[in-house]
Amino acid sequence: MPDAEGPVDNGRPVKEVDALAGVTRLALVDLPFAVDASMQVSDSPRLYAAAAGGLGWRRAQLFAVGADGVTTDLIGDISAPARIGTAPEPLGSSGPHLIDRQSALLVQMHNGNMHLNNADHTQLLAGQNIAAIGGEIMQFGSATPIGDNRYILSHLLRGLGGTEQEMDGHLADEDFVLLDGVDLTEIEARHYAPFQPIMISVMGRGDDVPVSRSIDEPGRALKPWSPVHPRFAFQPNGDLEIRWTRRSRAGLMWQDHVEIPLAEETERYRVLIGDQIWSEPAVPVAIISATDVQTYRGLGASSLSVAIRQIGQHHISAPLLFEMEI
Repeated sequence: MPDAEGPVDNGRPVKEVDALAGVTRLALVDLPFAVDASMQVSDSPRLYAAAAGGLGWRRAQLFAVGADGVTTDLIGDISAPARIGTAPEPLGSSGPHLIDRQSALLVQMHNGNMHLNNADHTQLLAGQNIAAIGGEIMQFGSATPIGDNRYILSHLLRGLGGTEQEMDGHLADEDFVLLDGVDLTEIEARHYAPFQPIMISVMGRGDDVPVSRSIDEPGRALKPWSPVHPRFAFQPNGDLEIRWTRRSRAGLMWQDHVEIPLAEETERYRVLIGDQIWSEPAVPVAIISATDVQTYRGLGASSLSVAIRQIGQHHISAPLLFEMEI
């Protein structure tokens, strides 16, 4: 034992690094589901704020901003930094709902405290590593660090939650947000109207002025998904029958070979031939009569452009687009 009468070393004080909060970075994410209930149909829009700053950033206050640019309501506190970053290069397109083994996404995380991890097949099925890149929702199985807070993401599952329409429109420098529910702050629907523009601002201790972001049409969780798998064939009487497969807002991770719940009050579609509304059937079938087919041919048409949308309780889906030879 040490000599009680000898010199005593009281230790050395450890001085913590006074990391700067820095300027707040804000991203708004309009999701087709609630982050804590991704398998359930939402009865309200699901708009989330993700924010972060420097290594010392801890929290900020979130505000709604009116059309005149004046702050209107305190939405609440963002109590933890989200894992956000930037994709310096646009992500290429790929077949939706498939593991994309060809594409890779470079992501620059916002600071050195933000880390990304790999996920195996079981973890992906459990919902790990879901992220928003621009308007697309995807998952990644591999996150390879390459230094300077950068990662190469690969083994991608694309176009989740009915977002395959966003796969072809990626731009450079899009926001990347890891959809970890703990780090996201939901903006309650009472602060905005679905499908109407909204501006949100945030103020952290490192900000001299509020940082603002806007979104044009929040409400993806209320919007039906576009139909898929168009088929068409001439019938023995000369009629042209068109069929398609409906999808549902309840279908994010629905079991195979089990019919997906409709998730709308009624089933209804809008079928356009060219720019003309052809019909609004209650089943996924439309008929162009033999007489009408001959009329189109008489006008010199060798094919028809078709757009099919699902009409939902709150909104109408993006179109399923295809051409039919006649």
